Amino acid sequence: MDKIGGAHYGAKLEPKEWRTVWMWIESGATFSGTYAALATGMVGPSWPSIPDDSEPAPKDRTSAVLQRRCGECHASPRNPQTHPGWTAPEGKILLPHPRNHVRQAGPGVAVHERLVIPNDPLVRRSIHTLWNLSHPEKSIALLAPLSKEAGGWGTCEAAAGKAVLTSTTDADYRSLLDPIHRNAERLDTIKRFDMPGFRPNNQYVREMKRFGILPPAFDLSHDPIDVYVTDQAYWRSLWWTPMSLNSP
Repeated sequence: MDKIGGAHYGAKLEPKEWRTVWMWIESGATFSGTYAALATGMVGPSWPSIPDDSEPAPKDRTSAVLQRRCGECHASPRNPQTHPGWTAPEGKILLPHPRNHVRQAGPGVAVHERLVIPNDPLVRRSIHTLWNLSHPEKSIALLAPLSKEAGGWGTCEAAAGKAVLTSTTDADYRSLLDPIHRNAERLDTIKRFDMPGFRPNNQYVREMKRFGILPPAFDLSHDPIDVYVTDQAYWRSLWWTPMSLNSP
């Protein structure tokens, strides 16, 4: 907002324009367009994770595969909180980027917050880039190490000088594919804001009831809701309406 208040190369919006931008940001329009999507539809906080942490075997198996099949070319990331000053060895690439690898320090900072750093590996090598939850077999994480003969890209083979994965029936290939499939199934259950059947978060419903937009008896577990229509009703409730001259 400082950039449109006159401090950034003299760029200064009119009050109405400034307020429009402010309300756009406040309504979450920079992402989903509604606060209803907050903390919903999120899966896979880190590569070797699976939706159910009570099942450690798949997680351990995936980590072992990454070390054995990918470790020669890709550095094993370390948490800077436990390894201060650590950087990837020369010529190595961080893959996959772990959760909170670069975490902001300080009280009151959420665990998912992190510093933005130059040449941030998350730009190209986070699970959000490497995984394809719509078509798991099309994930970059699988196509890059898979040989062209087996239907992959052979990207890692070209860099390493040898095939990393040569078949989709390879047990290691299946170990990498498994958490992607599991998270895809999880996402299909909990729904992202742009998916049919999406349900808003409980806090959104609570506040919409508090402001009288949703009826007190609204039940999130089964009552239908269009969050964008609900948002419009909320913003409309804040509009100023002039009093009638005939009003007492």
